[in-house]
Amino acid sequence: MKIRLYIIAGMIGCMTLLSCSTTTTDAPDAAERLIEFGTSVSRGIVETTKDMNSFLVWGGYDGEKSNTFAEVQVSKNPANVWAYEGTRYWASGKMYDFYAFYPADIKPEFNSTSGYFSLNNYTLGNADRDLMAAAAIGLNSDTEATKPVPFLFRHLLTQVDFVVNADPETVNLVGEVKITSARFYGIHTTANYDGSSFDADDTSLNGVWTPVGEAVTQDNTPFQVTDYVLGTTGKSLFNAPLLLFPMLKDESVFMDLKYTIGSDPTVYSRTFNLSVMTPGGWLSGNSYRYRITIIDNDHILFEKPTVNQWNTGIGGIIIVE
Repeated sequence: MKIRLYIIAGMIGCMTLLSCSTTTTDAPDAAERLIEFGTSVSRGIVETTKDMNSFLVWGGYDGEKSNTFAEVQVSKNPANVWAYEGTRYWASGKMYDFYAFYPADIKPEFNSTSGYFSLNNYTLGNADRDLMAAAAIGLNSDTEATKPVPFLFRHLLTQVDFVVNADPETVNLVGEVKITSARFYGIHTTANYDGSSFDADDTSLNGVWTPVGEAVTQDNTPFQVTDYVLGTTGKSLFNAPLLLFPMLKDESVFMDLKYTIGSDPTVYSRTFNLSVMTPGGWLSGNSYRYRITIIDNDHILFEKPTVNQWNTGIGGIIIVE
């Protein structure tokens, strides 16, 4: 029998799995079992498989990491099936290693000897791509060829959100609270990624980011808003969570707020050191939500962040067939 092999791709961060359907046709022998993939590309934060549409795959056997797949793009075709150009077949009696990187339009360097990804001078912005990597190591072709290849994608960046609101009693007594300026700075927006410590079996080992150049300052930060009228229920200050490098532990990162209360034209100013509030730093694959409540001209409640893995609230494992 000829059995087409397909890959399950997913995310540890959002615990999502992808798979293709199985097609069985007659074939001369088991050595011609076809390998198939799927893929997707998305802007912003990936939370379910609907946010994806292509990724890149490397893979091989006999210790070679790319003698079967070398930066092959896998995408959903019009029939909603994961596919790539050409064909690849399992070789009998071989041990395979597979590696995947998302999204497909960002091309990492791949070490075909050790099997890891790296990025040089990768720069973040306001609407970033969610970077993810996955590995499936030591698959015996004689026992695994009829099964989905298990790809569990892990987020390489960290997610940071600032949820801001005005105190309801303040609004009722004196009127609207408006942030005239909010600036988030001290972070680096360019870094190098070294995935040599990425471990397929240890979700705490996702590689290392090293900052490049100078950190953004209060004057040149891309993370800023102006004239933001607050409601009494919390809303994201930057309209959505930010995707950042997980490097806060060695940095001094600040949030500077300027605001007015009611009809009083006085602009009040407060600056918060997030490095003090989060001394352990930000970890890749985690979501950090800072809650900010402006009470009056002298009081702002800036809470320590709520920390969750990205799968929290997503609904567990989602299998797409």
